[in-house]
Amino acid sequence: MKKVIIILWSLTITILFFGQMILPKAAYIYTPDGEDVSSAESLVATKSIDSSNLTDINGNLVSKNYTFGSLYDVADDEEHIYICDGSNNQIVVLDQNFNYLTKFPEGDVTLANPQGLYITNQYIYVCDYGHNRVAIFDKNYQLVQEVLTPTDVVFEGYQFRPKKIAVSRTGRMYVVAEGINEGILDFNPDGTFSRFYGTNQATVSGWQAFWLLFTSEEQRKAQGYNFGAALLNLCIDQDEYVYTVSSPTAGSNFIKRLNYKAQDVLNRNGYIHNDGDLVTSQNGQTADPSIFVDIDVNEDGTYISLDRVRGRIFAYDFDGNLLYEAGALAALASDAALNQNKLFQLPEALCYFQDKILTVDSKGRNLIVFEYTTFGQLVNKATHLYRENNYEEASKVWEEVLTLNSNYLLAYAGIGKAQFRQGDYEEALENLKKGNDTYNYSQAYKQYRYEKLSKVAPIILGVVLLGCVALLVRSFIKNANEEKKEGDM
Repeated sequence: MKKVIIILWSLTITILFFGQMILPKAAYIYTPDGEDVSSAESLVATKSIDSSNLTDINGNLVSKNYTFGSLYDVADDEEHIYICDGSNNQIVVLDQNFNYLTKFPEGDVTLANPQGLYITNQYIYVCDYGHNRVAIFDKNYQLVQEVLTPTDVVFEGYQFRPKKIAVSRTGRMYVVAEGINEGILDFNPDGTFSRFYGTNQATVSGWQAFWLLFTSEEQRKAQGYNFGAALLNLCIDQDEYVYTVSSPTAGSNFIKRLNYKAQDVLNRNGYIHNDGDLVTSQNGQTADPSIFVDIDVNEDGTYISLDRVRGRIFAYDFDGNLLYEAGALAALASDAALNQNKLFQLPEALCYFQDKILTVDSKGRNLIVFEYTTFGQLVNKATHLYRENNYEEASKVWEEVLTLNSNYLLAYAGIGKAQFRQGDYEEALENLKKGNDTYNYSQAYKQYRYEKLSKVAPIILGVVLLGCVALLVRSFIKNANEEKKEGDM
């Protein structure tokens, strides 16, 4: 009896404990109310490559000569994959089939705790954190240029510690560096410093602003400076807009899209804000916010962000709509040893690679390959068709999406937007309402109202004109009758 009581008590404690945990569904999408509902899988992890299974093009294990350390970044040039191994001070190069090709640098050139990568057609840019520089290599892995601490007076006494980098088509370098609160460091192609770019503004609550009125200069200094949210990573799209991710400081947008004037022009038209997870615990308290540590964007304007808190990938379209999530709780397609609860340990970076998404984990010391399911492919296809103004075809694909997931509100909105563009306003209103697309619903309603008024207005105008004519005729007849009476008299 005592054992039974102990077992029952243990079960009760377990249920109470897990009842307070935040356990989102394996694949989910949000409703406009912020509730997570089940969704079809969009991405599944199909490969996990670490030192135990990393092979060369001949199928030989590489672990005899090289083992992965802490991996901090991943990038590609469509043909090769580059992995930043921070603890081994190496950049590892794989082919498109994930076979090991080489590592660099070799000889007298060394790296010290490299943190970030960017690849162009000609060069490989490495944030050489420990050597206080950006090291630029050609595709033969030879060092061709260094970007060192800027010589401007504002950097006096500062040691340049680059963490992440993105490069424009013209060779301008945008660098996120440790210890810099003024924003991104913008370097000219020759390595000279140009300006600070994309500073996050500090936010002050109303209560803080009130108390600042009663504090002296000495008290304010003692309280410390109030800086904007720290920049964590960045990328650049084909139109030269820079995307940034920042720490979740109150009042800041986690994701921004900056034009050349450093103005945030990111569309946020989705019914869910693009801040990652909105899951809350059962007691109603908000969970820890997502922390995006990396971002990448494709040619369709779809951007993906990696959340370190729950190890999830979030994908948003060019309008700011959440397309899908995947990651820690996604089903694995190949390696059962990596079950869904152990997919990530400490995710660091991600990038698009051909029709896949690659991620690296610094603690797991592995590269994880994600591939799209049929559902994910359909969502991507519909998004692409809509962006290309092919509304009719996009609507057909959204219909297919709904057959796989009737909870997917964005499909209704997609169909509604296509109908709106085709002038079918009444049908569009119905689907836009289902999809909770308030902006396009409002626009479609204006057109629907105008269309109805356009049909009714001529009739109304005709009736009014006939009425006016009838009154005028009546007035003439009345006047004529009165004149006749006066004449008879």
